[in-house]
Amino acid sequence: MRTKDGYISIAPLQSIGNAGRVSAASWVGADICSVQRYTAPRCPNTQHSCPILFWPAPLGRLTLMILGIGNDLCDVERMASVIQRHGQRFLERTFTQAEQALAQRRSEPCLFYAGRFAAKEAFMKALGTGIIEQVHWTDIEILASRSGQPIATISGGTLTRLRRLADRGSDTVVHVSISHDARLAIALVILEARNRLGGH
Repeated sequence: MRTKDGYISIAPLQSIGNAGRVSAASWVGADICSVQRYTAPRCPNTQHSCPILFWPAPLGRLTLMILGIGNDLCDVERMASVIQRHGQRFLERTFTQAEQALAQRRSEPCLFYAGRFAAKEAFMKALGTGIIEQVHWTDIEILASRSGQPIATISGGTLTRLRRLADRGSDTVVHVSISHDARLAIALVILEARNRLGGH
C-alpha cells in the first residue's frame, strides 16, 4: 500500500504450489519471513500428496497479523446505469481524479468503475466501518502498477481509522485483487499489520 504521506509500499503476495516436496525463498518477501520446507504426506487411499500447509516463520524482525478481510460484487450494467443517471456528480463523489483519468483510458470505462467500486466496498468491509462521516469514497484510491496490479492509496479519515486497527508501531498493508467478466466485477481486500519485534 502507498499512502499520500509515504506510509508504506508493498509488492503482491506470491503463490506457492503443492508439489510433493518444495521450498520457497519467500512468502511475502525474503526480509520478512520464510516458508517451512517439508515433504507432504500421502492422502489415504490415493497416490497423490495431500495439500501442503505453508505458514510464515518470522526471521526475527517482523510479525504479521491479518486485521480484516472483505469482498464485494458489482454489477457492470448497474454501474453503467448509475453513471448515466447521475453523471459526473456520482463520479466526483465516488472516484478520485486519478481514477477517473485511468478509467477514460480504458476501452470499457464502466467495467473499470465497477471493479474499483467493488474494491472500495470490500475495503470498507475489511475495515469494519462502511461509509460513515469520517470515511469517504475518495479516501480510497485504487490505481494500478505498470503490470496492472491494483495499488491502494489510503488517506484522510479512512487512513486514521485504518491505523487504529493495528498496534502502535505497526505498518498497515492493503492487498487488493480485482477480477471481472462482462457482467460482474469482484474484489477481495486483505488488511495486514506488520510489527517489528522489539520495536523500531
